[in-house]
Amino acid sequence: MDSIKAFKYVSMIVLTFLLIGNIFLYIQNNGEEEAFSLSEEEVLELRELREENERLRYLEDTNSLTQREERFIQLEGQAERFITSVFEQDAETYQEKKAAADQVMNEEMQERFFSADMYGKNEVQTRIQEANYYIENIEENQNEIDIVMEVSHEINYIQTDMTEESHAFIRVTFERKDESWIATGFRDLM
Repeated sequence: MDSIKAFKYVSMIVLTFLLIGNIFLYIQNNGEEEAFSLSEEEVLELRELREENERLRYLEDTNSLTQREERFIQLEGQAERFITSVFEQDAETYQEKKAAADQVMNEEMQERFFSADMYGKNEVQTRIQEANYYIENIEENQNEIDIVMEVSHEINYIQTDMTEESHAFIRVTFERKDESWIATGFRDLM
């Protein structure tokens, strides 16, 4: 029995010293940088990431969210006006839309979309059923941007009383002129 008691006491003393040693080593290593355990490449990568974070914080401070939102809303509005003026036509609104087209698109685009007078002769009516706009990320000083638009519209040929549904994917390039965005390029993606 004495040997069992002696073994218990010796075990308790050894465990106590191990516990004290672990606590001491934990306290010693607690304040050291983790960079000692990282390779030089990892340290450089960590430094680059920290610099990138600082740069992004600076950009976040200088570019308020409201400026980006304003540009996005303005672009979305111009895209909607463009789609409406191009894909929604009838004899009653044709001349109005043709006159207002200079606020939405350049002269070349106006000639392309408003050269035919079949709308004015009440031969065709078109109506948008659904339109989706996909706008790329807008940078602060960006003066040109592409917007992909998905449009479903209905074409009604009045003389033949035929109705046709059409689906289009288009890419429209908008350029910043003064304080507004003007459509300057058009490409069918289908």
